[in-house]
Amino acid sequence: MCIFLYTHFLSAENSYFEWLNKDLRVYEKFDIQNHEVWQKAFTKEYQLHAKINLVNIDLRDIPYNQELHVNGFNVGRKYTYFTIHGTGYVLLYNRDLQTLTRIDRTFYRGYNFFPIQFFKNGKLFSLGGTGFWNVSSVLTYFDFNRKEWEIIETNGNIKPERIHGLLGGYNERQGKIYILEPSEEYAKVTSGILRFFELDVNTFTWTFKGTVDLQKLAKYNLPNMEISWLGSFLLLRGRPENGMIVDPETNELMIYNGLNKLFWGTEQKNFYINNYVYSLNPQFSTSSKLEILDSIPLSQIKNYFVKIDTFYDEPLLPWDTKDISLGFLSVIMLSSSFYIFKLRRKQKPTYKRQVILSPEQSVWDLLPLSGKAILDFVLEHGCDYMFTTEEISVILGCDKKAFDTQRQYRSKFISNFNAFFEEQFQIPDAIYRISSEEDKRFVCYQISEAVITEYRKFINSIN
Repeated sequence: MCIFLYTHFLSAENSYFEWLNKDLRVYEKFDIQNHEVWQKAFTKEYQLHAKINLVNIDLRDIPYNQELHVNGFNVGRKYTYFTIHGTGYVLLYNRDLQTLTRIDRTFYRGYNFFPIQFFKNGKLFSLGGTGFWNVSSVLTYFDFNRKEWEIIETNGNIKPERIHGLLGGYNERQGKIYILEPSEEYAKVTSGILRFFELDVNTFTWTFKGTVDLQKLAKYNLPNMEISWLGSFLLLRGRPENGMIVDPETNELMIYNGLNKLFWGTEQKNFYINNYVYSLNPQFSTSSKLEILDSIPLSQIKNYFVKIDTFYDEPLLPWDTKDISLGFLSVIMLSSSFYIFKLRRKQKPTYKRQVILSPEQSVWDLLPLSGKAILDFVLEHGCDYMFTTEEISVILGCDKKAFDTQRQYRSKFISNFNAFFEEQFQIPDAIYRISSEEDKRFVCYQISEAVITEYRKFINSIN
């Protein structure tokens, strides 16, 4: 079963969105306002395809914005999932019943515009995204049972700090994602050095491939570089003429040298379907706009390109520097910092917050709210019990709140819980993260045995 990712736009003011359905080889427009689906062959005009019923969709919930984007995922012949950028919304289109249903329970947050999203092994994933003047690198998956998005921990010694969907692509056949980490300002820059990463989505493990010198690319006329995935290579968009591609496996930067100069460019739409790379080239006449379709077999693409350079370089350090002296200076600074850190740990004061308790109180009255509920739960289920994030949310009473709110509740509770046992009993990491026994890629939580020992002493003292 083949599952693809496509990205186009949604207009909340007009209440419709368009996307390229590669399985059917048509563009589809969902007119939510009029409950209609329209289809358009590549070089034809739109025609009404079907009337649809909307389920659990309120147009007032969709944020008004001129350029909101959607991603679409075909799952077999019958179902298509749509996600709306900047929200946690997930829509399900049933092609047999002609229903479009909102299936998520999330709320508009505005923190995940332009993520990289993919559907694999029955799970819908979202990686990174922008919002609130920030770019995240968080990997989440949509829990179809709880109708919420949950975080997945990734592996790797060096991980990207920022991920933007317009600077990466997903290789479905190899199960890999390639991303060029944007600058801290996440602006479209043409100078500087950026890090290049590969994510294995089978193990959720990052590999730091190297660094990309944008100054080297600037001479090839890339004013606003964007990246999209075409079959087995990255297409560097933004070049006004010809085309430029990257083979991330062989680390080759190549430029088009064929005769069809109109196949690539800023006006053309390039996409990949079933081992062919296509180009839709707009042609304007006095009465209408036409599009000419052209294609090249993926296996022949490199025959039309010439290698001009490597794309990424081996760095001296996890961050780039081509200046060896700066590299040595950084190493010295790291070594000095590590020595100071070790020295301070040895001299760590035994300071503890001074809290005045009444005669009727004990230090256990300082335990964060819901702390005893967590400990009682462990006593009931055994010291080795591993909590899921969902269970912690239920115990904290925040499981009905939005995903991001739940995460904040859990983070604050765990921080206060650990601080309490560190200060009162000198027990570090009272509650700690651990990989799930069922799936090592997912994270659970466990209570320290020393904590349970102290809690049992307290229980026995009051009985």
